[in-house]
Amino acid sequence: MKIKVPGFLRKKESSLGFWERFPAVFTPNFLDRLEKEKEDGKSWGFWFLSNLFLVLIPFIVISVGACILLSAFPDNAVEKIPADASIEIADGSTHNVKEMVENFSFAINENFELETANVPDPLMFYVVDTEEEGNNLVFVDSVEELNEGADFVFVLDTKERNTDIESIGNFKNAFYLLHDRLVTTDQGDANIETVRFVDSIGGDSDAVFPMTLDLETIANSSSIIKSIVFTIIGVLFVLAYLFFAVFRLVSALFWALLFWVVGIIAKIKDWSFEKSFMAMLHYSFVTMLLCPLGMILGLSPFWSAAIMLGVLFGMNFYHMKKA
Repeated sequence: MKIKVPGFLRKKESSLGFWERFPAVFTPNFLDRLEKEKEDGKSWGFWFLSNLFLVLIPFIVISVGACILLSAFPDNAVEKIPADASIEIADGSTHNVKEMVENFSFAINENFELETANVPDPLMFYVVDTEEEGNNLVFVDSVEELNEGADFVFVLDTKERNTDIESIGNFKNAFYLLHDRLVTTDQGDANIETVRFVDSIGGDSDAVFPMTLDLETIANSSSIIKSIVFTIIGVLFVLAYLFFAVFRLVSALFWALLFWVVGIIAKIKDWSFEKSFMAMLHYSFVTMLLCPLGMILGLSPFWSAAIMLGVLFGMNFYHMKKA
């Protein structure tokens, strides 16, 4: 014989506190407790705050990574070069790599011509990637010795003593740094691109010369680079949050409509579109939080969300039917 328990003796679900919603959203009685809320303010607050968390966490990771990378350049990068590391170029001279990196200098003088210091000039080499030996670096004396099948060709010759400028068309990926211009080829189609220093600077006779690039200049510019990087990260954060908090409402509306229909078919008592939409303001947090898991399992974002929402609504509908 089944005894019906009077309503006033039944255990009643307590209303949901704001912070309590984060763990409660995974429980089978969440919708039952959500129904007891008389105002929707906390639901909207949960929507905007949960989206803030979803955007903030990856951007914190990105910012920390950016700090580590920026702090490692250029000083730490130079420190990692072995003190005895050296290269022997085609003319037989040997150069210490660390000293070259620490002391190199490129400057454009008042005649818009490139001047070098503490770096071999001319310097020509090519790189061939082979299965047996990997990347093979070969230094040569002249462009005639460059391998036309090379994966990369580099020529620095400010005097243009050993350089045939027309030869760059023979290489699919080449970089010629000459006294008054930079000449490159695009990989694949070997289109030649030429940038003359006088044109890139704009021919401004009032410019400050020499314009020098060296390790000290790069180090002094690191603060500017950091400002630019973190400004970009900040702008991307705002755009990402606007997408999550505003544009994802369209997705929430779609799923709310779908599970409103499902709730009507399942004959859930007093089920309405408003209740379905308030539920989605919370469940969208779960779908985005667990979306990477669905991608690992090979599911598309749509099917990943559909399965998770089916589980969440399903167990709550079952709980509401039994109540």
